[in-house]
Amino acid sequence: TPESLSLVLNADNLCIESEALSQTVADYCRIHPEYLDSVFLANITGHKFMPKIHPTEALFLLNLCITYESDQHQNSREDGNAEKGLSLRSRCVKATKNWKVVFGSSVLSNKRKRSSLNDEYSNLHFPLKVELMEAALVSANITDEEISRENAVLLEKN
Repeated sequence: TPESLSLVLNADNLCIESEALSQTVADYCRIHPEYLDSVFLANITGHKFMPKIHPTEALFLLNLCITYESDQHQNSREDGNAEKGLSLRSRCVKATKNWKVVFGSSVLSNKRKRSSLNDEYSNLHFPLKVELMEAALVSANITDEEISRENAVLLEKN
């Protein structure tokens, strides 16, 4: 039941890695959409037990967050979450920095392998898409700079 899931997730002795938990919660939400509302989503995606979102679930959970406005409920319970980057929205955006996992080639090219990913991305508002792409580009740029530095070091050794 939704109540049981909320109790388990909010238990003090919960021992599961945050990103793995986000995958489990996302699967639950896909299987039981009838239970979803703002309060329930805020309860099962709290930053205290799920500080990190798995990149493969970032767009899905971001869409749920927007659809059910769960951050508004969570922010009313725990003041300052949005400002501290603790809101579900902020955590999902942060997860998109791992752009190869989140987007792969399906959103950024003509290869449309995962239609659900395309739907999850297409459903987002344009300003949020820009924010996601900015986070991905910054991360990609850092990755390129790191690769360039590593290549330079390797060339020096040879």
